[in-house]
Amino acid sequence: MRWLEILVLVVSFLVMFVGVIGAIVPMIPGPPLVLAGAFIYAASTKFSVIGWKVLLLLAVLATVGVALDYAAWAFGAKKMGASRLGLWLGVLGLVVGLFPPFLPWGIIVGPLVGVGIGEAIAKRKAVPAVKASAGSLAGVLLGVFIKLFICFLMIGIFIIALVR
Repeated sequence: MRWLEILVLVVSFLVMFVGVIGAIVPMIPGPPLVLAGAFIYAASTKFSVIGWKVLLLLAVLATVGVALDYAAWAFGAKKMGASRLGLWLGVLGLVVGLFPPFLPWGIIVGPLVGVGIGEAIAKRKAVPAVKASAGSLAGVLLGVFIKLFICFLMIGIFIIALVR
């Protein structure tokens, strides 16, 4: 390996590492950054080491990871009995949580508050409303674990393709 190829490989792994951190920290797109790290290395080698099939597989996994992350909190809230209004206001809370004054914690707190307000408007008693909000938090945590799993799976696929 030449020094330039080693440098690009190090940069690729650094981007992937930030992606793994992004699986935990809100507003850092975990799986897409792992994909970007793989793409950086693949492009630097003119796709001779890491080919388009591997990159396509990684892109599918990144897409699934992002989609499941956003769906997980809604699943958790619904599983714990959130009403339709609670779910919609949870989505609104997520969107509001994406704005700069609320970042990074707005992404976690926004859906919780939204579900809680939705349940209060729906005139649900306190215990079911808190239960639905707790389900939302459990869903957020499930989303973190899903993203972590997918990030590590993507890195594993990249390494296997790299050493073949």
